[in-house]
Amino acid sequence: MNTALIITIVLLVGVIILFLFASSPSRRISATRKAEMYQDFARLYNLAVSDDSSTRRDSFIKMDNILTKALQLYFSNKEPCGTNLKLAKKKFTKKQYNNIWEVHKTRNSIVHDDADVSKQESSKAFEIYKMSLIILLK
Repeated sequence: MNTALIITIVLLVGVIILFLFASSPSRRISATRKAEMYQDFARLYNLAVSDDSSTRRDSFIKMDNILTKALQLYFSNKEPCGTNLKLAKKKFTKKQYNNIWEVHKTRNSIVHDDADVSKQESSKAFEIYKMSLIILLK
């Protein structure tokens, strides 16, 4: 075989590999960004178990917003939470995945139907969101 042809093939394969590497979503999230997200999330616990129902509702929405951001960082996109949750199904056990969907649906009820949440529901949601962040950000 001609040397020029071999060099051309090797270069072409190299360019294809480089393109595939560059186009695949990066799942690496910087340690600084992870720490910020964990800190933002930890601040929500006292709000989640507040006696004030509107404070609990706000914390629920903020917890879901942090999950949305973690999913967007994980998948390197700007898709909404529900879309990215579907993509993340294999990251979680079936029970974890279903629990995450349930708290996300509760968040949607809060936003769209003006639903209220109890301290117990909000506390449980905090733990579910925390678990999802730990898995996504590890």
